[in-house]
Amino acid sequence: MIEVKNLNVFYGKNEILKDICFSLNKGEIICVLGENGAGKSTLLKALLKLIPIKNGKVLIDDNDLKILDSKKLSRFISYIPQIHFPAFDYKVIDVILMGNYSKKDGFFYKTTNEDYEKSVEILKTLGISYLKDKNYRQISGGERQLVLIARALLQANNYIFMDEPVANLDYGNQLKIMEICNSLKKKI
Repeated sequence: MIEVKNLNVFYGKNEILKDICFSLNKGEIICVLGENGAGKSTLLKALLKLIPIKNGKVLIDDNDLKILDSKKLSRFISYIPQIHFPAFDYKVIDVILMGNYSKKDGFFYKTTNEDYEKSVEILKTLGISYLKDKNYRQISGGERQLVLIARALLQANNYIFMDEPVANLDYGNQLKIMEICNSLKKKI
């Protein structure tokens, strides 16, 4: 369970989030709605420790967010950003395998055959096996979202945070992403 209690986040002297409280159970889907600039992405960034929390408490499976480093946090939460466009044009399979960051012992991580096979199986489950050897930056926005979902599934975490997962996608891919999200809650 994720518990957020009286969360306050500032940008400089401007209070962006004030006294935010909620809980999220494993397998539950919640949607944060609001106008542009209301703080939706700020909330996600705070929960991912990408920006500092001024006050409040966040517990993730009874672990205090304040004491979790990024590697430990990545064992609890998978994050799918609104836009992901890496500097290098990796193959899709490599982008998925990068999801195993939390399994690294040192700076480098050697991909195992089991990781590779699991990634291929996830691609198949999502119906995007044809993308495996394509260059990630050359595929459509909807396909990139599906690849990032595949990467999150490889991580096999209890929580997946998505920042506007269907933004700028055509209707068909919007439906597909929402159907996948709905089926994920049963698997997590």
